[in-house]
Amino acid sequence: MTQVPDEASSSFNFKGHIVKDSDKQRSDAESACSYFVTNLVSNLNARFSSNQDTSVLLSMCQIFYPLVFAKPASDLFLNSVNEVAVFQASTSTCKSIVDDVKEEIVSFCHQIVENHGKIANSVNDVCQLAIKQGSNFPIVKDIAMRFLCLPVSSVECERGFSKQNLIKTKLRNRLATKVLENLMIISIDGPDQSDFCFTKAFQKWAENPHRILM
Repeated sequence: MTQVPDEASSSFNFKGHIVKDSDKQRSDAESACSYFVTNLVSNLNARFSSNQDTSVLLSMCQIFYPLVFAKPASDLFLNSVNEVAVFQASTSTCKSIVDDVKEEIVSFCHQIVENHGKIANSVNDVCQLAIKQGSNFPIVKDIAMRFLCLPVSSVECERGFSKQNLIKTKLRNRLATKVLENLMIISIDGPDQSDFCFTKAFQKWAENPHRILM
């Protein structure tokens, strides 16, 4: 099997393919690879924070779990409150400080124990109460809404990749990102194809002078 030559030449054979070669092409290829890797690393750093997401998620669960906050002096509850407070203070747009977050979480848990002990039997029940009492506990409400929105598995992510691979095939490799996103949303969330009016959609597409060819 032939290999890529160390120095640039007019062309070379690579796995049965004739590849044009020059110093400029090599430089462009290196720049493209460097640009891709730099953006990939940046994207991964933006998507996966360095604050130990799993630990924060577990602590959020603990502060809304009745059997845990019913024992406010326990190390488990106090450690969970501290971790959530540090995370919330570092990410909230409300400019809250750690001590304020701690105080509000503890006050909220005391109120739940005293006034809603009979109906707050699950994490979801406590989160719903936090949202309803958002005017009194705005920070806890924000934490509860964040917690309820967090995915507990990678199923949705895997489903998205599967749909993407079914839609963006080798024959449709020039699909624009926005078009691909819209097609994935339709494919995953509906409506059902039998309920779709293709005639109306075609007329709207044909009347748009700036339509995107797919």
